[in-house]
Amino acid sequence: MFSEWIELLISGSGVIDLPKLTVTGKEIGMLSGSGRLQWDSESNMLIHSYLPESKSALRNYYYSHFREDRRAGTLIQDHDFVQVTGFTDKGMEVTARSSEISGIQPFSHVSSEICKLSVLSAKITQDVDRSARQDYVHAVFEPSLETWSRESERHDDNPFMGGRSSSYDWLECDTGLGKVIARSHHTGHMHVMIRFSGVTSEDRVAAHIDVVQQSMSFLLGRDSILRGYESICSGGKKYVRLIQSPAWRTTDNNVPPPLDSRFDTRDLIEALLACTIELFRSDKGQPVSNLLRLCRDSADNSFESRIAIACICLEGLLKIVFEPASMSDTGITPDEIDRVHEWLKANPPSIGDKLKERMKGLLSNINSRRPIDILHHLRTTGTLGVENEDIQAWKDLRNTAAHARLSVPENNIRKQLMIDQHHRVQTLINKVALHAMQYKGRYIDYGTRGWPCRAFPPSQGTEYGDIAQICDQPQTDADSNDK
Repeated sequence: MFSEWIELLISGSGVIDLPKLTVTGKEIGMLSGSGRLQWDSESNMLIHSYLPESKSALRNYYYSHFREDRRAGTLIQDHDFVQVTGFTDKGMEVTARSSEISGIQPFSHVSSEICKLSVLSAKITQDVDRSARQDYVHAVFEPSLETWSRESERHDDNPFMGGRSSSYDWLECDTGLGKVIARSHHTGHMHVMIRFSGVTSEDRVAAHIDVVQQSMSFLLGRDSILRGYESICSGGKKYVRLIQSPAWRTTDNNVPPPLDSRFDTRDLIEALLACTIELFRSDKGQPVSNLLRLCRDSADNSFESRIAIACICLEGLLKIVFEPASMSDTGITPDEIDRVHEWLKANPPSIGDKLKERMKGLLSNINSRRPIDILHHLRTTGTLGVENEDIQAWKDLRNTAAHARLSVPENNIRKQLMIDQHHRVQTLINKVALHAMQYKGRYIDYGTRGWPCRAFPPSQGTEYGDIAQICDQPQTDADSNDK
């Protein structure tokens, strides 16, 4: 069943007829009629709604409620959206939300209209009884990964020019979500399947898909776009399809990904994907994922913008991943801090109110580590192979960006220095993320010209050729547990 829906998503266009349709919204009540859901790769997804009893109620509601002079600068609330619910001739329920009319046209010489409602996504659900089957989801993402670990063989049965061929185009890994399988499609899309390890609710399917989407994005260095999915969930009791607007696009460029197709890293892609999924599905991994997404969002921006965002993201990642661990003793004990707080609470007359408030603020942060402190600690302990040049690169770029002095120099020597510094910061971002994932394998060192492939956790000066035999050894049970 899934193959038909997957091919429809990959094609980028389709139509679903809705013989029964209701539109419900604030101030308009419930309007009934019929319609269809239609989408194509060049425009937004639309629901064409024919509502004979509405006359102009829907149009008037939109034009009065969402007039620009009334809504400018105001967050649209959930109750402001129009809820659309339709049923196919097979009894499947289609639901979507809309806050925009993209067009209105008269209908066949009668005093009614067809309203074209713009929607960003639509969900199709149906109650089923497949309790004997394992919960699963098939999804379509775009673009596809460049590196694959497993090979497919194809057979051409042409009687005169037939033959066999093979290509690396798929992967498989075990994760806490279940077994994840992905395969490249010749259109540039990526078909992903998750065979869940247990019963999964409809809401959790969407959350799990988002984890896989962000994980694929980290491996790509740019956002992976979800086109839609099909799922059997709730212990085989629920059938769910989702389609996202095909007009959405990812960035044209990317930020440096952790692995590079210039090197043979097929043996690493599955382990890296599994580690990424495990981190991003955890509470700690959510803020890490959000910062990496922010960095990817700058891929198509100016060089100055990319530098500023990279510095901010590195600062956030360092604090999330390393600050909670007590890296070093500051020499100030909690008891000492408590005693100063008690002294301030006693309201000493010799201290003014403004100074008291300032002292309270200092006390609350006195044992917190600044990002620069964390970087120096990583350098001192040899963690992540952090060098003085890495620290200086982040300081130089961060300070110039924070104090409005960031600009690309015209001098090529200084310009190359800024490019090198930016690459060092991007490499630090990847290494901090890989450390949080407990990943072991290889990574691309963009901080060194030539972008060599090195061991991770990094050993300073060790390149791909020196560690190939070590990295190709079978993984031990201890290594597996570390993931």
